Formats: sequence, structure tokens, C-alpha cells
Amino acid sequence: MRVLLMPEPGFARREGVLLRRLATGLADEGVRVLNAVDAAAQPAGFGSGSSLGLFATDVAYAPKGLPFTGPTRARLLAEAAASLPGESGLQVVHAMGAGAWDLAWHAARHVHAALVLEIWSPQMVEQSARWLGGREPANVWLSVADPALALHASVRVPPACKERVVACPWGVHLGQTQHRAIDPTSQASILLWAGDGWTGDLTPALQGLSKWTTPERGLALLADDATSRRLGLWSLARRAGLEHMLSIVPGDLAGWEPALDADTLLIPGATGEQSGLVLAAQGAGMPVIAQADELASNLIDALSARLVALPTPAAWQGAIAGVLDDPASAATLGQSARAYIQEHRLAYHWVSKVVELYERIGRRI
Repeated sequence: MRVLLMPEPGFARREGVLLRRLATGLADEGVRVLNAVDAAAQPAGFGSGSSLGLFATDVAYAPKGLPFTGPTRARLLAEAAASLPGESGLQVVHAMGAGAWDLAWHAARHVHAALVLEIWSPQMVEQSARWLGGREPANVWLSVADPALALHASVRVPPACKERVVACPWGVHLGQTQHRAIDPTSQASILLWAGDGWTGDLTPALQGLSKWTTPERGLALLADDATSRRLGLWSLARRAGLEHMLSIVPGDLAGWEPALDADTLLIPGATGEQSGLVLAAQGAGMPVIAQADELASNLIDALSARLVALPTPAAWQGAIAGVLDDPASAATLGQSARAYIQEHRLAYHWVSKVVELYERIGRRI
């Protein structure tokens, strides 16, 4: 089977580690993996190979242009992908990011391939429901990054699409080394992660963090600048008295490894969103503190995370203290989260589910 992955640039940057592992795993299972890349971003002398690794092939195309040129740009991409040496044709176009859906739709229709939409957040569920409502969805499938989110999606999409909503939970590799032990006598470091589309209120979590902080215990609060801009983090931190402890990481948290040096990962709201960063933190044994989230099945209280049921400042303070002031409990939680990832959320598990989806599609082509 030949599959064309069409990641949005933002997704490819943010979740590049996930993408490369997916491409490698699919190739190991005998799938011919093609990767759609922006021709304008390719260096001079661009040739064979792929940014996704040795076992994928990049196919250049024009993701941007005047609206009426979309079908033509999609046709050229589909024809280029279908005509590469090897197995003939193109069976699946797998779009990752709503910005890629329209071109992926036209490309798939041109070569009579199935279209798969990767879904990893409640916002994307709603976007896909609206998008599918205006199209013939006979050969459109949803690959959803979490089982709970997939169940939610199955009741939000048009009825004709319900049977083609498939849970393919994202997975990661376990960290090569266990997360370091928390030292309660040294400055604490907290990595703030609030998803890619969540727009809730950070105030309760920041106030709880402020209540926990003491002059004797220093704090470094880390966040990426996209989160800071989207949620007004600087002004909220100033109101909570944390502005001098806040550090903004340029860009996003792509790459993961440097971010996992923090003591703990704090998720200040029920984002419903899947992220390679969160899964990688759990797989490394890094304790996670989060608001309870019914759409994120990887967040299980006392097993894979320390959860806050009612997001009050006092509840956040207690959860933060339960991790940062108790290294033994934090280590136990991290080890439990790591075991959860090993049993349920390895990259191998994800690849297997995606291959099953592709095979199911193949039986219908």
C-alpha cells in the first residue's frame, strides 16, 4: 500500500518526533510512505529521501496559492505521488492538520484514494464535523489520537461518517533514562503546557502555584511563546506575583527532550488534546499535574498523573505540593505513568492501529 502523509507545517514542526516514528513504523510494516512537503521550503539540489527518515520519500508541492488553484495544485501532488517508482497508484492520503484538509480532499478524489483526517483535539472534532457536513464523506475516515476523544467524535460527526471514526491512540518511545528525582531543597522547575487550541482560564492554576511558592523555595516556570500569547500569560503571571519566575521559550516545545528536564509538567485546564510532549513526559517518568479531563484517557488520577477535579487555587496548591514537596510520591507517580505508557501508548501500539486502519480501507477500495 502507498500512503501520502500531508502534515501541516505547524504539526510537522511540533510533532516531528511522532511523525518520524510513525513513518518508520509504517515502513517496517510494508507501507510505502510518502511525505508531502512545501516545494518552496526545499533546499537547492533537493532530491530523494525524506525529512521523516530513510524509509520515506518526500514529494514536493505548493501548499499555498490563490483559492481557485487549489484543485490544480492538489492534482499535481496526487499525480506525482501516484507515479513514483514501485507499487502503482496511491491508496490513502493522510492529512494532519485542518489547514491541509482541502488540498488533501482534492488530491484523494483525483486518484480515487481514501482520505484520512488525523484528529487530536476537541476543536478539531468540531472543525471536522462542519467540514464533513459540506462534502460527500463516502471515503473519508477519522484517525483519532485518543479513545475517549474518538467516542466524542463519533457522536459529533455526520451520521454517515460515524462508522469511519477510528481510535488510533498516539504512542511514543520510553525515555532511555528515568526522570531525575526531585530535590525539595533546590529551585523547582515547572513546565506549563496548555495545548494548541485551549483558551480557558489559567488564573486558578497560577494562583495555586503562587500560594505554594515560598521565599525559601525558588521556582522557574517555563512556557512557550505561543501559549503565552494565546492565553495572556505574562499579565496573568504578574497578577499572581509570578512574573519574575516566568521564562518564555521561543517558538514551541518541539523536540521535547530539553523540556523534559523540568521537575514536573503542569496542564492547567481540561484541553482534551493529545500531545507527543505529554506522552513523552509520562514515558520518561516525569510527574504530570493536570486538571481532570474526560477526553484524555492518558490522564488517570494517581496512575499516570496527579489530577485536580475542581480547579480551585487551593486544589492546585495541594496537587503541586503533593508532587514537589514529596519526592518519593513524585517518583512513584512517574514510574506508574511510565508503566502505563509501556502497556498502552508505545509508538508500536500507534503504528499497529494505523496499519489496521489502512488495511480496513484497503479492503474497501
